[in-house]
Amino acid sequence: MFQYAAARALSIKWQEKLLFDTSLFSNQYPNVDKRAYALDIFKNIKPRFSRSFLSGGFYMHSRWDNRIRKILGARTRKVLREEAHSFNPFFNEITAPVLLEGYWQTEKYFKPFENIIRKDFEFPGFEQSDKNNSILNDILMNESVSVHVRRGDYVNYGTENKFYGVCDKEYFQNAIQYFLSIKNDLKFYFFSEDAAWIQSHLISDAFSATIVTGNYGQESWKDMYLMSNCKYHIIANSSFSWWGAWLSTSASKRVVSPSKWFKTDDPFYEPNDVVPGSWVRM
Repeated sequence: MFQYAAARALSIKWQEKLLFDTSLFSNQYPNVDKRAYALDIFKNIKPRFSRSFLSGGFYMHSRWDNRIRKILGARTRKVLREEAHSFNPFFNEITAPVLLEGYWQTEKYFKPFENIIRKDFEFPGFEQSDKNNSILNDILMNESVSVHVRRGDYVNYGTENKFYGVCDKEYFQNAIQYFLSIKNDLKFYFFSEDAAWIQSHLISDAFSATIVTGNYGQESWKDMYLMSNCKYHIIANSSFSWWGAWLSTSASKRVVSPSKWFKTDDPFYEPNDVVPGSWVRM
């Protein structure tokens, strides 16, 4: 979603077509959960797919390719590779045709076109028979707080744990108390693939809570949709919960996020601009 939003911003700015290269989804990497293209759940995104630029030679031999293009009077092609997880101001100067390589995980890349990006990421809603409708209605009727607890691969794979780390129970407990200190009529909605851990470590008689389960695999977007309808948010160091919070349009929206997004000290990732300045770091 970050990659799409950044590239979409450039396509809007320069009024150029946007192409998707999804070739990496066909690969399986060790110690990484296999991903699949899933933007097709958003009805306002009309993708155009392209062959892999790199493996297809589109940019592999860009030096000679661009010499030929100059002779023919065509525009030269460029590759913009992300050099760090912080915002690169050169992004605003790049012109098409360009291949973006990176994560682009900051709203600074698409903030000027925020309204369009939000429209692009408009969810389809639930069918009438979907069990999630009752949860959605409950969320809309309450002073709702979404709590996304990312465990799964962050716990199960040593390399992922070493790189990302896991938000511990103290983080979530402190974040919950932060919201309870502001309002006392809140209801917390927990989203995770590890309901047992939540029940053991986070659920308390001090507040009302619901653990949302069952939206896995191709149904995962339903959790993000439910989260986006909450008024307040406690997110993990996860782009999934980041988007669940960012897409919320609540007038009173307040977001608590981890103070450190990555466990690694690799200078490529720290410092970074992942968390918007208006969110509360904890």
